[in-house]
Formats: sequence, structure tokens, C-alpha cells
Amino acid sequence: MDKFTDYINLLKVDYNKIVKETLQDESIKKDMIEFNQKEQLQEGIDSNDKVIETIASKEQNSGYPYSKFTVSKRGAKGLQVNRVDLKDTGAFYDTFEVEVRNDESEIKANYNVHGEDIRDNFDSSYDFLGLTDDNLEGYTWQDLFPVFAKNLQKSIIK
Repeated sequence: MDKFTDYINLLKVDYNKIVKETLQDESIKKDMIEFNQKEQLQEGIDSNDKVIETIASKEQNSGYPYSKFTVSKRGAKGLQVNRVDLKDTGAFYDTFEVEVRNDESEIKANYNVHGEDIRDNFDSSYDFLGLTDDNLEGYTWQDLFPVFAKNLQKSIIK
């Protein structure tokens, strides 16, 4: 680009539209959910980077992040008991979806999938849906930005 008019297409770009288009990409949504579930929840941390522990575990001082009852129940099923991962049957994880608004997105899930609100077992300070700062940065550069760049390039070339 040698002159100002060469940049005119960049100035006419609707960046919010490109962000929304990028966030609506099914692979982008899937990757966001995977970062939340695999990089955080299955590691026992919430989106605030806090280790997840049930209220009963704290009250019982069980030595586990779960209550003594849950440790025995999960152990009998062969499930791990060292991290609260919010994954017993997988039904809760299956409800995860990404809601896209004008220039942002949000992970949503059905906390009542088993008939009672899962959050009742935890302090209200936990935020299970979302990405930690580190995961948000990793997700943005690894997954979101390449698709955004491709969408930006398409809109400039038109």
C-alpha cells in the first residue's frame, strides 16, 4: 500500500460485524466450551481461577473438594474425587452452548439438568461458565484470532 486510498477498504470495515460472524462460527463456539470444560472444570477450577470445593466439603473438612458422601459415591463409580469437575454423567456438560450477542459471547448451561440447581452445592462466589484470564488469552490467539483474521481478509477483499 503506497497511498492513503489503498487503506480505504480498511476504514470501511464493520469490525463488530466481523467479531459477531467469528463468534457465530460453530468451531469457535465448540473451542470456547472445550476450553471451559477441559482446561478449567476438569481441572477443578472456575473462571475466576479459584479451586472449586463444595459447601459440604468445607463444613466436613473432608480432605477432598467433595463431601464424604460424594467421595464414596463417585469412588464407587470409578470417578476421580480430587477435583470438582461438575461431570458425573456428562449430562450437565451436554447442555453447554455459546450465546452470541452483537460483539460478545457467553457460555450458558442448564444448571437444573438433574432436577435441582447444581449451584446450590457451592458458594455463590464461583463462576463456572467463562474462561480464566490465561485461558481467554490462549483461546483468543489460538482459536479466535485466526478465524477473525480470515473473516477480516474476506471483508477487505470484497
